[in-house]
Amino acid sequence: MSFVKEFSLHSNWVNDAFKYAEKNNVIIIAAAGNEAENLNLVSTRFPNDMLNNGEEITDNFISVGSISNSLNKKILSYFSNYGNNYVDLFAPGNDIYTALPNNKHNFNGGTSLASAITSGVAALLYSYYPNLTASQVKHILMDSGLEYTIEVSTPTKEDKNKTTPFNQLSKSGKVLNAYNALIMADSISSRN
Repeated sequence: MSFVKEFSLHSNWVNDAFKYAEKNNVIIIAAAGNEAENLNLVSTRFPNDMLNNGEEITDNFISVGSISNSLNKKILSYFSNYGNNYVDLFAPGNDIYTALPNNKHNFNGGTSLASAITSGVAALLYSYYPNLTASQVKHILMDSGLEYTIEVSTPTKEDKNKTTPFNQLSKSGKVLNAYNALIMADSISSRN
């Protein structure tokens, strides 16, 4: 899914749809949003798979933030939302050469592109290992990523110079890695 809202008129309906998807072994991959916000500190963004108490309602939902193409203090895309309560992992989403309307192409960026890339890796896993469950694919994507401890800028109103280790900006602390995901999927699939 490639949208983020500050409210949901019927979040219970959306939660029911997430549960239905989980029951039918469907993975849901959503963009974390492009407001450059720490989602741990702001009101909830939708869609998400969290109840008010912070408990996940399903195990098939992944929220994806965006990284840049810099492996330094600017690894976090300048626009990407983050937060280790809401964002599951990060994927490339900055300066991605992509299709545009009217048969055009150009570089673009956003957590929507990061979630599309994550969806592609999930599809790759399913194509090779169709016996995997949505929950297994979610955890493979989160657990097989690369972890970086680079200090990144996470300014707040109180501290404009605040930095945080990158691996503390999401639940997994990791960046999507297709190769590692395939290796882990092969290992898990052979045990099933």
